[in-house]
Amino acid sequence: MMRISQFVRAVGLVTGLVFAASAGAQSYPNKAVRFIVATGPGGTADLLGRIFAAEMSKLLNQVVIVENKVGANQIIALEHISRQSPADGYTVGVIGTDAMALLPFVSKELRFDPFKDLVVVAGLAESRYALTGTITKPWKNFAELMAYIKANPTKLNYGTSAIQVHFPVMVLADELKLNMQHIPYSNANQYLPAIAGGTVDMGIIGEGSAASMGDRVRVYAITGETRSAKFPDAPTFAELGFPTVRGPAYAVVVRTGTPQAIVDKLASATLAALATPEVRNGFSRMYLNTTPDKQDVAVKKFASQVQFYTDFSKKIGLKPE
Repeated sequence: MMRISQFVRAVGLVTGLVFAASAGAQSYPNKAVRFIVATGPGGTADLLGRIFAAEMSKLLNQVVIVENKVGANQIIALEHISRQSPADGYTVGVIGTDAMALLPFVSKELRFDPFKDLVVVAGLAESRYALTGTITKPWKNFAELMAYIKANPTKLNYGTSAIQVHFPVMVLADELKLNMQHIPYSNANQYLPAIAGGTVDMGIIGEGSAASMGDRVRVYAITGETRSAKFPDAPTFAELGFPTVRGPAYAVVVRTGTPQAIVDKLASATLAALATPEVRNGFSRMYLNTTPDKQDVAVKKFASQVQFYTDFSKKIGLKPE
């Protein structure tokens, strides 16, 4: 049996730990906070993170440093957050949730579980994907493009630069029974010129990238609930009957085990930052819409992404490599 003195010491230890955790949450942050982004300087997540960090620094009354952890479809960044950093709220991910949700279905030897080892804190922003091709091709719209692919199996090709832009094409190919050649590129710097120059017949790219190419490309379809103001003639994938083809989304994540009081403080500051003109205007210039989702909403959105990827991966027999 446990002696009374042992019991008192045990209760005291637990009480002390709880008090210490509570005190730590109340004083958070009392040192610099690191924002981890998974793209290099100038990438969407990097620019988004820096705009967001500037406002979060004011709201948290602390220095916020943006660090780039680049490579392997966000694996390096997410592993750094979930395995190499304490669960104390001082290492925060500004992450693309579509790529994060896809990782277990495409990457065989993950050293972390993105569904168990990371916690979504709040939503940040969403943008659009556009199905695009060079203007020199003969098909003028989505219907003509699909008809040509079906009439000429294996003649057309499509490019990709990452799994998150490959997946929407796989969805279309499965739904419409399309037979095309796949040309993978290792990064956007190689992929985007291939789209504009016609090296590949079509591919999924960001709305901002499509806009920067001007009249060199044609947009056949675009993600989003409503049509794009920049490309009003392009139907949404939902209009075309493909509501599961969605654009990229970004969220704040921390390591599982981070005290809820700190998570709540981060979430509250995130929503306040997203309401500022500096963030809203900065995001808008990048073709990003703010998504000030509280934690419960952001978690549900992420779970919905995961469920769709789970179901579709099983349907087509996608195996992690």
